[in-house]
Amino acid sequence: MLTWEQLGRWLERLYVVAMLVGLTQGPVLQLWWTGAREEGLPVKTAIVATYLVLQLPAVFIFAYQRFTPRLLRGPIGALVAFVTWLIITTVWATLSSHTIVEVLSLATTCVAGLYLAVRFSVVDKMILICTAMQICVVWSYVAIQRDWPESVGPFGEWIGIYYNRNSLAPVASVGALSALVLLWITIRNRVWPLGIGVTLLLVDVVVFNVFVLLKTESETTLYGGAIAIGSWLLISGWLALHRRMGQSRSLTSIWMSVAAVLLSLPWILVFGIKSMGGFLERFGIGGREGLWVLSHDGFLQKPWFGWGWMSAWETPNFLPRELWNWQRDIAGPWSHSSFYDILLGGGLIAVVLFMGMMLWAMVHHSSQLPLMHVGQTYTMFGLFVLFSSTQESFLVGNHFLMVIFIAGLFGPVFDSAVRSGVIAGPRTAG
Repeated sequence: MLTWEQLGRWLERLYVVAMLVGLTQGPVLQLWWTGAREEGLPVKTAIVATYLVLQLPAVFIFAYQRFTPRLLRGPIGALVAFVTWLIITTVWATLSSHTIVEVLSLATTCVAGLYLAVRFSVVDKMILICTAMQICVVWSYVAIQRDWPESVGPFGEWIGIYYNRNSLAPVASVGALSALVLLWITIRNRVWPLGIGVTLLLVDVVVFNVFVLLKTESETTLYGGAIAIGSWLLISGWLALHRRMGQSRSLTSIWMSVAAVLLSLPWILVFGIKSMGGFLERFGIGGREGLWVLSHDGFLQKPWFGWGWMSAWETPNFLPRELWNWQRDIAGPWSHSSFYDILLGGGLIAVVLFMGMMLWAMVHHSSQLPLMHVGQTYTMFGLFVLFSSTQESFLVGNHFLMVIFIAGLFGPVFDSAVRSGVIAGPRTAG
């Protein structure tokens, strides 16, 4: 017999799955685009309102957690500073009405990520994320098999219920990665004979998600997935050394050196693609150099403060007149790289705050991962989203990858806060 507390926890898990499914954006866009075609509904307002409704319970539950002010002295304070700066950019934004909606959406999604980080253990997170992704992947598979309109692209690439192949690919990638983590946990714990059935199920899930990912013919998250798996192996090796040698300055130095390289590499990659696009496209990287040249030129016009968060692409002042219609009709109102979005939106100040937040969080990872159960999962997912965002605008409001990025980045921070008493109330990690 379930107690009221247990029932509440199960309902909360169902809510998280529903929120993540909605924030993959495909189901919400399908709902309102269909309504717009049939009844002429105001699509943009309805879509933004739906995303807000999906995330509000997470915001309220997170606000109900009892924290002490000390929590703001660490990486979470850096996150607050980063988002606050983007809010301030509304003052000089070239399209303030758009910027305020975008930045408040970003703030809401960051809180949703913090909620996921503080409310659930790492294993629970993987189960919830994997479940949500499977709903979306299977839904897309059914759409393709039943030949729903626009479920397959003009060149045979799989799209499913999403806008394009680069929207389905991250869902399949996250589904495969989360299932791999659960598979590793199951094999390591050796819970037999139940573990045999779970292992076979998870193997099927991984294979199915990789199959769907390959059918999208999208490289956007393929390289991010390779980096994620590589980081998992690298961190596992570092943790093995840590268990042998204990905490030492040399190990900490190795961690921070590798972290600095990994966090700098996406910026190097983005700027490298801009200058070596023809060479890198042979490997399926790039293809957006034209947008990045425009973004780079726009950044040089306002290098310190930026144009206002996600504002530049929404105003004709940013582009030559002859490119305006092309950008609006084909390219979309973003840089197709979160790194250029940050440069354009908040200038160098935003970049410094963002990188400071990342490095500060990684310092916490170095001290907390050895104390955690499969703690390398947090770093792996953070790096996956970071590298996948080199070629798409994933670090924005109302996107499930932003939720996963924040949860991965700050999961160890909250575990540390629980141990040190910074979180005053009990963490209901499940």
